[in-house]
Amino acid sequence: MRIYPPFAAKPFSEIQGDEHYVTMLYNLGRKPMELDLNSMKFGDTRVRDYEDVEIEAATGGSNDTDEGITLYASKVSEEAVGARIYSKEQAAPVLRVTAPDTDWVTYTVTAPQGMLRVSNNGKKKDDVRVTIVIEYRLQGTNTWTEAKRFGFKGKSANPIRKSQKFKFVGRGQYEIRMWRTSDDIDTIDNGGTSDASIYNDDVYFSVLRSWQKGNPVSDDANAALVAVRIRATDQLTGTPDTFNCVPTFISADWSDFLASWQRAATRNPASLAREILIGAANAKGDRAEINDNSFAMFWRFCQANGFEFSQYIDYNTNVWDVLRSVCAAGRGRPLQIDGEWHVAIDQEKGSPTAIITPRNSWGFKGIKSFADPIEGVRVRFLSEVDDLYLNDERVVPAPGFTQKSAQFLEALELPGITNPDLVYKQAKYYLHQAMLRPETFEFYQDIEHISLLPLDKIEFQEDSILVGLESGRIIDTN
Repeated sequence: MRIYPPFAAKPFSEIQGDEHYVTMLYNLGRKPMELDLNSMKFGDTRVRDYEDVEIEAATGGSNDTDEGITLYASKVSEEAVGARIYSKEQAAPVLRVTAPDTDWVTYTVTAPQGMLRVSNNGKKKDDVRVTIVIEYRLQGTNTWTEAKRFGFKGKSANPIRKSQKFKFVGRGQYEIRMWRTSDDIDTIDNGGTSDASIYNDDVYFSVLRSWQKGNPVSDDANAALVAVRIRATDQLTGTPDTFNCVPTFISADWSDFLASWQRAATRNPASLAREILIGAANAKGDRAEINDNSFAMFWRFCQANGFEFSQYIDYNTNVWDVLRSVCAAGRGRPLQIDGEWHVAIDQEKGSPTAIITPRNSWGFKGIKSFADPIEGVRVRFLSEVDDLYLNDERVVPAPGFTQKSAQFLEALELPGITNPDLVYKQAKYYLHQAMLRPETFEFYQDIEHISLLPLDKIEFQEDSILVGLESGRIIDTN
């Protein structure tokens, strides 16, 4: 399933030399999952098709980096300032406050028009120099301390960016201020007594980043993370918000060869249903009892029929609803027998489990639906063709109809099914079910009913519906 994961932490930008870089951290969900790095895209463009890209994964899969996430190893809070810096004689210094519990800061100062002095006749160009002073103090205190002093020098109208880093003595929330030692000069016109000059010397406090040591996603050690650092210069406009990728969940998958459950990337409904019940994501998973033989049979049935489940669950739901959806993708139904979880499979059965007659039941009632015949169904789904997972639609006619002759269509939802051929196959199954199972029978039984389970095959002998000639009961075995 192609997903558009949310940010796990706020993106931040950096200046390295003359290049602008952006670093992003994404939360794909819960570990473990297998991630195809070639599937990662910004919009429709593969991430690896960009230049100067670094990728780190910590998803619990085979493509994880040995060191984990190092591109985004700390918590960072970025503030876009964009304030012009003047001398103290011209205006108050530019002041900003760091995030709480800051260990160090990085800041970017920009001269968007470069550093340049040009004479009125355009013949003479001179260097322009500006010195910036950075001071700090712990919030709530009065004394300012100089952190750094650095200069801009240039003889060009090309933009100049400089980034600096400063580490505080102790963690806390600090006030940062900047000012320049010389006045900000736009134009000098000495009344015509000398060669008038035009200055490019505007300097801006562009960005302030507050850093804190520690895991940026410290509240969830099981989060599957992907970090991407990319050169934004000449490639991006702003921070990309259309990152997407195709992960596959890793769970215990049945192996007929080993006759046991082995960890693997899988979309088999049996493996996923079992993981839902006993996996780490289920708060009560350590107390669930599983009948592995039943789930192994369900796995073989799904494998033989090509049934798969693929869905990104990013909404509020509960274990039971998800479990039912996953099992339904493989024509199964979860149930508990003596405290153990089993899966009943809707498949062709041999001998009946029981024969219901007036001798072992009472209160028999039959209900038959006389609704208008369904001519077909319209299924909307996310198509996995070419790993794009775009919205698609398939019209499946009922028996006796074609796509052209089927005029009145019912909407059918098939959660977790993304293969167009499988959508057609499952839709046909539900259409035949509606056609061949129009009747519902109800009856009462004593203790005999405990041998019957959902989706079991039973037969009736009931004179009220003219099924069977007559019934009897055993009165002697001699």
